[in-house]
Amino acid sequence: MDRHNALVEYIFKNHNLDFIVDVDNKTIQLKDYDEVNQNLFNEIAELKKHIFTMFINGEDIAINRIKSKLETSREDLAEADFGLKFDVANENFEGIIEPEQILEINNLKIKYIDELLSVINNFSFETAQDPSPKASFKSSYTVEELAYFFKLSIEQGIFILDKNQKTKFFDFIASSFQSKDKKQISSNSIRNKSYDPSPATIEKIREDLLQMLQLTKAHRDSDKIEWKK
Repeated sequence: MDRHNALVEYIFKNHNLDFIVDVDNKTIQLKDYDEVNQNLFNEIAELKKHIFTMFINGEDIAINRIKSKLETSREDLAEADFGLKFDVANENFEGIIEPEQILEINNLKIKYIDELLSVINNFSFETAQDPSPKASFKSSYTVEELAYFFKLSIEQGIFILDKNQKTKFFDFIASSFQSKDKKQISSNSIRNKSYDPSPATIEKIREDLLQMLQLTKAHRDSDKIEWKK
């Protein structure tokens, strides 16, 4: 199996990667949605680079094989049966995994497959752009802190979003900024974490806003305001 097809198989066919099995304690649980989303986001970015290179090199047959595998994977995921029963080596494992949780991750995988199929179907040399991540600005915030900071900006009316622009705004944040621990973040992570910030995140942003308020007082009383080096 060539490296391109192997990557497709790794991303979309090995469903066991979504589960965490603790053999010693006999427990099983589904991976965190945001973790799966981040892994898929990183892997999709890598696969896009491969597809771009293959287009440039004229590897049409290999590209068609990838497209066929993607379409098959999408069909399998769309038709998946979510009735689950865990019985490993005749030993019962504890853990409740709701079908809705698996459906969420399944739909996430379908979303990324559709994104890759769109790249393949709409590629042309006239409009082609290298899908390597563009330069983004570093941030001292976590993903959740970034999401909450921008959420506040919207609610305060600093940024005004027209109807149905929220997704584009999440995409803009994800492509334009790095969190303090991730160089690449996904718009889904920004979206998910903007809805339920933790008390620690709220307090962190509140402290920074208070510090910014103090800065405005200093700036007001200053003869000249300079950028901090």
